[in-house]
Amino acid sequence: APHRSASRARQRRASPRMEEWGGPLQNIDEVEAYLERCLRFVQEHHGKLQSFQEDFHAKLGFRPNAPHIVAARPSAVERVLVPNLLPSLEGSDTAPDANLRKILLVFAFLIEEMNEVQTAAEALFVHKLAVAGIRETDYASFAPEDGGNGHTEERPLELEMGRLLPVLQDLSNFIDRCYGLVVNTIQQLAGLYREGTSIYQSTFSRAHMTPVLLALAKVLEVLITLDAIVEENDELADAWEAYKSMLETSVRSEPSRFGVDGERLHLFERMIVNIDHAVLGRVIFQSCIDQDFTKVAEHDGFVDVSNNLVFLEEFSTCIRLLLEDTLTPIETGTESNERDRLIGVLALYALSRRIAPPRQVPDQKLYKALWAAQKKVPVVILCGHLQFFPSAFLERYASLGLVKKLEPSNPEMFRRQYLTQLDESFPAEAKSFHLQAYSWIVLMESRFHPTLRHESDVKRALESRFTLMQKGLNLAVRTKAMTLMLINMHLSLSVPMPKRVLQPICTCVRTLKAIRVVFERHSTVMAETLPIVARVLTSRLLLGFRKMRRRIEAGRKMTKHNYDTLACLRALEMLIRGTDGLLSPTRLAILQIAAETAAGDTDHLKSSEATQLRTLMRKISLTTEFYQALDKHTRTDFLFWNKELFPSLAESLYGSALDVWCLPYVVDGFGDGARLLANAAHVDDGEKLVAAYRGYLEEELSGRFLRPLCTAAENDLRLQVHTKNMDHMQALDPAEREDLFVAQSLQMGSIRVVGHVLDIRASVAAYLEETFYNMTTLTLHDWRTYAEMESLAKTVYGLELQESFLPLGSLDSGIDVLQIMRNIHVFAHRFAYNMHQQVFIERIPERGGRHLHAINPQSITASLRQHGLGVLNTAVNFTYQFLTQKFGVFSKFLVDDYIKSCLARERRWFKKNKHTPEVDDVYPYARALGVIKQIRKLGLSKSGMTFLDQFRQLVSEIGNALGYVRMMRCAAMYYCGEAVKFVPDLEEAKGFEASATEPSAEAEDAQGSAANASEETARAARNLDKIISTLSKNFAEGTDYFKVLVNVFQKVLLTSEHAQLKNFYMIIPALLLQQVESSLVRKDAMYKSNRSRNVDASFTDDGFAVGVAYILAVLKQNDDFRSLHFFEGVKKKYAAEQQVIEKKQEQIRAREKKREAERRRFSFFAKKGASQNDGDDEEDPTEEGPSAVAASAKRLTAHKQEMEMLYFTLNGASIFFKEDSN
Repeated sequence: APHRSASRARQRRASPRMEEWGGPLQNIDEVEAYLERCLRFVQEHHGKLQSFQEDFHAKLGFRPNAPHIVAARPSAVERVLVPNLLPSLEGSDTAPDANLRKILLVFAFLIEEMNEVQTAAEALFVHKLAVAGIRETDYASFAPEDGGNGHTEERPLELEMGRLLPVLQDLSNFIDRCYGLVVNTIQQLAGLYREGTSIYQSTFSRAHMTPVLLALAKVLEVLITLDAIVEENDELADAWEAYKSMLETSVRSEPSRFGVDGERLHLFERMIVNIDHAVLGRVIFQSCIDQDFTKVAEHDGFVDVSNNLVFLEEFSTCIRLLLEDTLTPIETGTESNERDRLIGVLALYALSRRIAPPRQVPDQKLYKALWAAQKKVPVVILCGHLQFFPSAFLERYASLGLVKKLEPSNPEMFRRQYLTQLDESFPAEAKSFHLQAYSWIVLMESRFHPTLRHESDVKRALESRFTLMQKGLNLAVRTKAMTLMLINMHLSLSVPMPKRVLQPICTCVRTLKAIRVVFERHSTVMAETLPIVARVLTSRLLLGFRKMRRRIEAGRKMTKHNYDTLACLRALEMLIRGTDGLLSPTRLAILQIAAETAAGDTDHLKSSEATQLRTLMRKISLTTEFYQALDKHTRTDFLFWNKELFPSLAESLYGSALDVWCLPYVVDGFGDGARLLANAAHVDDGEKLVAAYRGYLEEELSGRFLRPLCTAAENDLRLQVHTKNMDHMQALDPAEREDLFVAQSLQMGSIRVVGHVLDIRASVAAYLEETFYNMTTLTLHDWRTYAEMESLAKTVYGLELQESFLPLGSLDSGIDVLQIMRNIHVFAHRFAYNMHQQVFIERIPERGGRHLHAINPQSITASLRQHGLGVLNTAVNFTYQFLTQKFGVFSKFLVDDYIKSCLARERRWFKKNKHTPEVDDVYPYARALGVIKQIRKLGLSKSGMTFLDQFRQLVSEIGNALGYVRMMRCAAMYYCGEAVKFVPDLEEAKGFEASATEPSAEAEDAQGSAANASEETARAARNLDKIISTLSKNFAEGTDYFKVLVNVFQKVLLTSEHAQLKNFYMIIPALLLQQVESSLVRKDAMYKSNRSRNVDASFTDDGFAVGVAYILAVLKQNDDFRSLHFFEGVKKKYAAEQQVIEKKQEQIRAREKKREAERRRFSFFAKKGASQNDGDDEEDPTEEGPSAVAASAKRLTAHKQEMEMLYFTLNGASIFFKEDSN
């Protein structure tokens, strides 16, 4: 009730306001007008807010309307105890060994725990110890000032070590846990592989526990990494010595001063001694392998490890298998983490040497194989800048003394030679990886759609997605490995880095960052794809093992080994059926052990089948560990440890308009190290280190790139203005100007530097504004120069310094558009079209002419200003009439019996043989040559051209006519755009005639009455309305003339009367070959100084590609032509010829080398035996000489380039005639 009364009171208070308005139903027109003005205000306000948001986003460095990328990373977490995953392995008719289930669970638990140890080590200890000792004083001039005095605070070493001490104590406990894991794993393996046990005899004598050893290798790798960090971090050692000195001198003498009694101090000193020996003694790995592996920790038990020959032999066998699996994929398309795995393999070998009894002679072949691994991997990066050398590790922990025939015999010399070769090949490899990344990104964007409804085969599409994901990850692995090896080998060998590898390093960083961004952008689709792919792979794995199960069950006699194998297969089936997507780490560990155990049954599983199943297991493991691998291999925090490279890399990118786009990726790559500083444990606030590091990057970026960029922009504007205003100034060579580089740099917009945004455009604009203002105030008489420079900055660079307008200019109109229309047949024959630059170039000059005519959209625009937009439709009509005549000739050629039968025969042959292995769905290059030869038999024209050449010229003339239509349309849109840029709102332009003749409501309110405008004013307003209407219609997209010309001819040419045109696509391969030859001839003629004036010489002829694309669209034969895959066949043909030429070049070099050797050998007796050796120097007349082979190689290169250019042009032209999706 109180609420209702209050509501009525509010209504009574509000009612007088409605009366003041004159009542709800009075003056309704004024209310509607007011509401309309409010709605317009809201819409304008919303538009302004949206524009402000887009500008803000653009300044932050990402596209407008583009949402922030939020990476979705699913992971399988299973809250189930390990024993509950395998409740029982007994079947209805099988009785496996009672210990089999225990073995699977124990080793699965060990694998899971060892994997957790590796993850915890990186997160809790490795990075914190690696950055220990880094201070703000390392970036002294860039660190945040303390109290405004410009000096950073000096922190004592003891204080830093005091903060780091809890981490060291946890690390000591962590190391003890690792030691226990290693001992437990070795004892479990030794207990399993033991002579006389039934389970070993029946099952595990054939199975290798490589998954367990791989997990053990990861733990050993962690210990080696910790040793390397402690050994290389001198700052950590100095802080530790200072801390121990403080304990001995100050704390021990006055413990009460520090609030500690004697007993607690004694316990604390014992902890310090333990840390000093176990952690900072640089013997972490050595202490691990020196443990007593015979004693059981839980009770007074004993495991005979050293005398267990079966276990030792199995250990060596597994090391060989792991070494082979590790080295095989390196430097191939399947490489993943094999380089890091090599560290663990070598650690396992060192462990096996320590476990083996002293009397056992080590296997020299295995040692040589491990030593030879450095031929592929001379160095492995442990963490940051820490390097692992296989030869040094073997000599330190598993030396064999003097071993003969070690390769390489001198590791350091080999590393220097390897580095020299890497410096030479690195630029080409970096470019290759970058191009592969481009093609991979295109495939990712085209195949990773949010839905699979458009896919006919969903399973195949998913497998294709997963293959692409593997390819991207592999590309990142190889790119990062090569870059890491180059940088760190230069550091370790103290070899100066050549300048030519700096830009390729930036390219590699850009490749890594681009791969990471693409994965994150499609993370949602990946999150949906990976579980389904994992389900498909596990189903395929289960299907493979079911075949094995049927073979065992079909056997006549069931042995104990068969029962155990069936139990493993049952375990596999239970694990796979118990999941519906990604496998959890626990389930994956059990699956790996069970699969490896079952795959060891060589009686019922072929070696090829076992290999396929192991490959499936690796793919299944990748689905579970994909995001961890992606984060590891696309992270570029290694640049943080080489921050001295940043100034050189920034300088290397300056001046290159193509490579400057690497700069944001390089800055982002160096910024990855900020997360290491943020988690630093030796300082009270890691953000201060991050701020100092950010200041270093910003200052170096400003000094090496931004300030030179501002100066370059100013100098370029100044030179352009001076060249225009001063007669003695000569125009600069375009190659020497920096306007393109400056423009490309400004297009980057902004760069993110460790969370801060550095706006390049705003910085350059501020510099120019300040410079122009200062120089104008100093030299007032020169104000016009700086005003022109400001206007030029807006035109050239798009910098909004202030409101200004450039003076209008004029261009030579060239050939009039009416003259072209009246002589369209002459124009299409005499001019060559360039589709990409939108220009026509005259092939042969007119009689008496000394120059070639060129036609571009600007010259067409000048004609449109003179004749008006009405000539546009006239030009299209003339083109239609011209195309009608040409299609008549086109049809007559194809209807000829000889041509018709030839193309029909080719069509039948390809349809019959395209699925054969020899053809493989690719129309052969030789068949196209055969068509050319057959048509050549018809004879030549008076000008010496074959009928096929004349037909090709006809297609080119058709394409030239269409190119003319395209240029006309572009020129018309440009003309209209220039004309309507002064109209505020083209879509909602109000009628001026109505405004001039009808008074507005505002005018009546203001003046009381309004008289109509004069008749002359109304007529002028009416004319202005017509002009604006005409411009508005033509400025819009308007008529798609290409679509009109396609449809009008389709109605005629697709009828049954022109059925002979259905084989047109079969003549295109021959036309392509003829076009390539003709184009090369015309280009060669351009370089001949004594050529005739009537020789057809040109550098472009895109009209042929446009004509082919248009005719295919008219005849609807695009799919038929694509089914020929002719360009793939040409590529294979050129590749085969390239191999032949390379072989001939090798033979020529071998002959030259042999002759040189003989010449040196008999030089002393040259005069005496000249007559006898004359016959030996004669060349074989059947062999090609060096000049002939070089000419062949040059000719092949020219053909390849021309064919590729024709392929790209044809694809581009096809877009003009692409049908709508609906």
